[in-house]
Amino acid sequence: MAENSPSMSFCKISLNSNYILTSSLDDKVRLWDWNKSEICSKYFGHRNSDMVIEAGFLGKEFNNQTLIYSGSEDGRVYFWDLDKEESKSNIEIFPNSIPISICNTGQNVVSSKYLVCGSFQSNKLKLIPIETLC
Repeated sequence: MAENSPSMSFCKISLNSNYILTSSLDDKVRLWDWNKSEICSKYFGHRNSDMVIEAGFLGKEFNNQTLIYSGSEDGRVYFWDLDKEESKSNIEIFPNSIPISICNTGQNVVSSKYLVCGSFQSNKLKLIPIETLC
């Protein structure tokens, strides 16, 4: 990232190691080409200005498409098609602007059956079946 870029709060490397997904404190998720060291796509619509918020990939096993997901400081999880910058959908996990973090229950989200969403402020976890998303 350039010196004047916002602070990165999270990064994840794709399963094929060709891409890096980053969250930054400017309310954007970015997809980077590892080999070219350049941004392929920017995703927006969620809130991320103060917390470490995870983003990740939902692979082709999910309705024959690759989706990007991210937690948000508004208590929601947002989803994007890999090739579209505007949010495809979002679901409320925790009300009242509670920041959440997402982790998977397997080695990677592609093989997981759930997203595990946690609230830092209310000390709660929710398991969301991946098959019910979007």
